[in-house]
Amino acid sequence: MKTKTKGKIRKTGAVVILFLIVLACIAGSITVSAANADLNTATKVSFSVSCNESGFKFALYKLADLVETNVPSFNVKYVATVDTMQSVISAGINEKKDGTLTADMWQSAPQSNAILAAADALSESQLSATEVKQNNTALTYSVTDDGNSKTFSNLDQGIYYLKAIEFPATVKETVNSVISLPYYDSTNGWVYTINSIPLASKVSKNEPAITKKIIRNNNEYDYANESLGDTVTYRIKANRVGSNQYPLTSLVISDIAESGLTLTNSVSIRYLSGSGTVVKEVESTGYSYSKSTGKITFKAAELQSGSLLYSADVIEVTLSATVNKNAVIGSTGNDNSSSYTWTVNGKSETVTDTDEIKVYTQALEITKTDDAGTKLQGAQFEIYSDINLTNKLASGTSDANGKVVFKNTKSERMLFETGTYYVIETKAPDDYNRYSEKIKVDIGATYKDTFSSGTWVNALTAKAQNTNVTMNDGLVSFTVTNSKVVLPQTGGIGNVIIYVIASALLIMGITAVCISRKRKA
Repeated sequence: MKTKTKGKIRKTGAVVILFLIVLACIAGSITVSAANADLNTATKVSFSVSCNESGFKFALYKLADLVETNVPSFNVKYVATVDTMQSVISAGINEKKDGTLTADMWQSAPQSNAILAAADALSESQLSATEVKQNNTALTYSVTDDGNSKTFSNLDQGIYYLKAIEFPATVKETVNSVISLPYYDSTNGWVYTINSIPLASKVSKNEPAITKKIIRNNNEYDYANESLGDTVTYRIKANRVGSNQYPLTSLVISDIAESGLTLTNSVSIRYLSGSGTVVKEVESTGYSYSKSTGKITFKAAELQSGSLLYSADVIEVTLSATVNKNAVIGSTGNDNSSSYTWTVNGKSETVTDTDEIKVYTQALEITKTDDAGTKLQGAQFEIYSDINLTNKLASGTSDANGKVVFKNTKSERMLFETGTYYVIETKAPDDYNRYSEKIKVDIGATYKDTFSSGTWVNALTAKAQNTNVTMNDGLVSFTVTNSKVVLPQTGGIGNVIIYVIASALLIMGITAVCISRKRKA
């Protein structure tokens, strides 16, 4: 029994020895692997960034220096360059290889959110002390119009902060970056270089645009045809600019009308979502409006961060203008353009609408002549919008050249929209008969589907009852002829009868005398 027991003990000892040998081999293998993962603190680090969004500039700051510990060799510690950052860096990093900052830190991974937030909160003076320089020059990256890339190289190991310091006026949002180099990768060990960080995914811009339409019966049009004194309603829609992160410091929407249009005091403003839902009806206290300049200036309270403006997608402005005596007649039309100008972080930009919005109008003239074509002065006419002659629009009197220009009660040349009108002569020139017919005049227009050759108008037309009419690019003209008065003979028909009878009696008397003398002879 003792011999067997000793044999078993020898076998068990051999197994244990074999196990220890295998374990030693495994331990040796782990030691080699760890040795391959040794951190070389002398190695410089580098990373490359790229962006295709022009107008941005980024600056590089160092938040912490990397410090190696002795055991185990892959453990690291960071010493913050700004005292206020030390606690958040220490709390955000577990000092083990599976808890060190990793390659996705610049993507704002969970373990770096707190560090990024703390870095974003640093003051300008705190950041200036951590600015990274080489050869006494601050390291920055400016994005060109066509997009470019930048490599930050020969850097000491640590935690870096890449911050957007300049932006275009269209900036909407930026997410800054925290970059830790080197970082530990379970496959490759320590990594000292990041080849590409796409910053375009971390910045966004607004897309400014402004459009304008004429509104009639709540429908949108590119043109209108109106009479003198008519009111035209316009609706401007501007894409919202600025954001809660980058609030506007100024915003002005301008409506520029040509001399033939006079802006009214009527203005309303709404903030809309992309689907057209009303986000806010803006009170008049939120802006100032000058109809003389056409400028709407938003107050500071409407622009500050947290305003409902930044919850909207569109700024809608509704305003109106009246057609005045200076309006251009014909296919040229009367223009009205809009723009908006805003400022963000000292950068300003202006966008103007590209819509061709036109208001057209026409004029009407009469030439007064007699049957021989002689121009007649002093004929008086009136023009009405209805066949029953109840709504008088204007009147006119022919001048020395026989021309009749219709004027309203303010003595302004009357301008007419397309439609049907009725003209009557109310007084003829001296020694002429009044033209007694009611003259029906039709003014018409057809329009093109697209704006071309400077106009929406395809053709302007006119016709008048019982007379030839011409249309010369908005000027309707025709001739009205008067005939001479034929006067009756003085005394009337009674005197004529008396003259006839007297003549007959005279002839009879002369005949009787002749007969009597002949008998006596």
